[in-house]
Amino acid sequence: MEGERQPTPRVELYVRSLQPDGYCQQQTAILDRIATLVSRGIVAEQQVHVCGCQVPASRTDATTTAGDVILTRLSEFHAWADRNGCTLAPAIETRDVRDSLAGSRYRAVRLPALLLAEFRGDELHCVTPHCTGETTVTVPDRVSELESGDPREFESLPDTATTVPPRRVERDVRDTDDDPVQLPGQ
Repeated sequence: MEGERQPTPRVELYVRSLQPDGYCQQQTAILDRIATLVSRGIVAEQQVHVCGCQVPASRTDATTTAGDVILTRLSEFHAWADRNGCTLAPAIETRDVRDSLAGSRYRAVRLPALLLAEFRGDELHCVTPHCTGETTVTVPDRVSELESGDPREFESLPDTATTVPPRRVERDVRDTDDDPVQLPGQ
């Protein structure tokens, strides 16, 4: 609404673990730039979530709380993209994975090295990287927009700030047997 001041955004940055040096340097540079945005009051708060390179594509196959929360977030991110005529591909893609140890196959969602989600109040306002037509907006591009004070505005997706990824690794206990694990040779 014209003349109405938007709430200061809160950002969640998803950082993929175990990246080669070039990616780690890029991730660190983005973290530093976002910290500067927080110190300048352009961003109210930042949360950093370290995740793997992929998550199973179905809730049945996602056997941890963190995996389930990431799937919920991904669903919200895709809903935001649909609402705004964007796509999250190729940064986020679903693919077939072969588990050679278990001898099985499953579908997994591959995550980008960096993903930035912006929230205003209880609404998801922007997800980056995203594509609009022929234009791809990267996380560094979006951070530059925020730094300039003139970021592109999008239609927000309401009621999405209630799902909060865990701040630390949570272990799901599936086996109630209290006996210690017996390793071969013990």
